Amino acid sequence: MPRKKSPRSNWTEVKKAASKFNQPELIELLRDLYRLSEKNRNFIHARLSIGEDPIDSYQRIIWNCLYVDLFEEEEGDQISEAEDAISEYAMAADDPRGVAELMIHFVESGQKFTLDWGDVDEHFYDSLLEVYEKALAQVLSLPEEEKNELRERLHDLVTSSSGLGWGYHDDLGSLFSRAFPDKD
Repeated sequence: MPRKKSPRSNWTEVKKAASKFNQPELIELLRDLYRLSEKNRNFIHARLSIGEDPIDSYQRIIWNCLYVDLFEEEEGDQISEAEDAISEYAMAADDPRGVAELMIHFVESGQKFTLDWGDVDEHFYDSLLEVYEKALAQVLSLPEEEKNELRERLHDLVTSSSGLGWGYHDDLGSLFSRAFPDKD
């Protein structure tokens, strides 16, 4: 006789069960989650704004995913893992500038890799362009006084990409010009 599938739990059920916990039990649950994985620790540090600059741990993840060791066999989709790091930080911290920083760091890391080691492939550049476009939108949503430094980094990516393949440089320039029509 086949086993019955039990329905998957959902957030409503988790919330209902957790609402029965007292504060020490919730702290114990948080401790267990904290000990369970580095990803959880990074999230908790970012959410509570404690420890080292929470952005640093997410920048390391992004760097390690996009500036890969060519002599080690990588498993999984490194680009997706780097994109997930940005999403996790955005969920953990109410920090639009930090999210913009991570997006720009994503593109800087990938571009540094290709400048140091040579052209990669179309998927790689498409991913960099997609995140660059999101970074532009994120920067444009920031208060004016926060835009300048980030705008300069975005422009530096355009100028330093000259000669890279797959139309990447031209696409960066086009995206930047549309976002900042008054800047070169």
